Amino acid sequence: MPVHSHRATISCVLAAWLLAGCAHVQRLPKADPTVPSFPPLSRESDTLIGVALSGGGSRAAYFAAAGLEALASLRPAPGQRSLLEQVSYVSSVSGGSVASSYFATQKPPADIAVLNPDGSLSPAYRDFFRDYRTAMGRNIQGSMEWRQVWKGRWLNSTKRATSLADVLDANFLEQETFAQLYDRERKGDSPRLILNATLYNNGRRLAMTTVPRDDFHYDFLRKLQRELPTENSSPEPLPESLQLAREALNPLTFQDLGADPGDVPISRAVAASASFPFFIGPITAQVEGTDAYLHAGDGGLFDNQGTESLVQLFLKKLDDGKAKRALVIAFDSSFPFWVKNSRFDRIEKGFEIFVKDAGRIVSIMEQRANAYQSMVWHILQSQQIVLPDDATVRVIVLRHTDKDAWPEKPGAALPDACRNEVAELRTREEVRERLALIPTKFKLTSDCDKALLRETARRVVEQNKAEIVRFLAGR
Repeated sequence: MPVHSHRATISCVLAAWLLAGCAHVQRLPKADPTVPSFPPLSRESDTLIGVALSGGGSRAAYFAAAGLEALASLRPAPGQRSLLEQVSYVSSVSGGSVASSYFATQKPPADIAVLNPDGSLSPAYRDFFRDYRTAMGRNIQGSMEWRQVWKGRWLNSTKRATSLADVLDANFLEQETFAQLYDRERKGDSPRLILNATLYNNGRRLAMTTVPRDDFHYDFLRKLQRELPTENSSPEPLPESLQLAREALNPLTFQDLGADPGDVPISRAVAASASFPFFIGPITAQVEGTDAYLHAGDGGLFDNQGTESLVQLFLKKLDDGKAKRALVIAFDSSFPFWVKNSRFDRIEKGFEIFVKDAGRIVSIMEQRANAYQSMVWHILQSQQIVLPDDATVRVIVLRHTDKDAWPEKPGAALPDACRNEVAELRTREEVRERLALIPTKFKLTSDCDKALLRETARRVVEQNKAEIVRFLAGR
């Protein structure tokens, strides 16, 4: 056999070994798309409270766990139960989905109080949050890569998503399904969970949840058409571009796909939400009886805060008269766009930007989208067109890089884990940059980083406590 044939054969065998065959496909049982897989739950209050947990790898997961712990210690008024016990929905993206899935499946049941009479955490919740932080601080990425090697998956990014799901199951999810999650939600042991991903097939947001599809269908554009002032008595017809936007704004659910998620492991949904092209995922699924493959990945491509699904859900409930007011508290620890800008000013060869920051293009698009979203939200809410005023619907965003979270000279406020650091943290800006530069990976290697994230979460909740209490009191 010629030498080049030997080489070709060896190359083919090596390629097959590295890629480890075809992608794993999650099979979804077919369901009637006109009927929700899970009956609606009628348990609502006049004031809806939801928590959104952003993407950002283990940085986001740890900040989310610390943020929920800080909310647990917050009482809206003396003698009242913890604010955490009043949270009815949690919506998450990517690393935030790792945290939300742990919270929804592992938190103590509803009959166990969060707080002691003196306001301190009850023993059950003290232990829960200790274990929660430990789980979010584990080296998930190392376990995932080891599984890739052990299973012979190597460089296959789709199989890496499967490995991530396997690691989550081994650590805490234990193959729990959406049917089991719904049982916890029905008993009040868990808030309603919404895991957000992006469907690569059509670019739509995919809300993986037990919440019925119709609960999300708040028609922004129809309300805009009705409420914009016009000279004519009848509404002006919408231009074609906005007609197309109507479909794009509504999320897709399992029900829209004609799939029954009952036996689907939550770990697969979390892996889809947390996958990041081209390193992890996507998760590929197929509804039984169809020939189409569905590719679900990084929820941050559509909305990295996790707030959009919650806001649409709450607006629909307000519009239907099922609630009177709504509060969204968002823990945002996405990688801040500003942190590397000055460094890029000193790069001579432009392509090096993408070597040093592989997600730069996506970040630029996200920065622009966030600017437009904030502008449109402010205009519509201030004019009370489509959106109620901020006394009715409030979104409070708490960031791990909030400017005023730390004193100008941190000094004694620094956690003990940071006192022996090589690079001393002497100013607020140095602490802020340290937090901003925690890598977006599924591991946290520094005890100082973990301690800073926990302390920052406590500080930003305390910083915004007065606004939260005023809103809940109707002031």
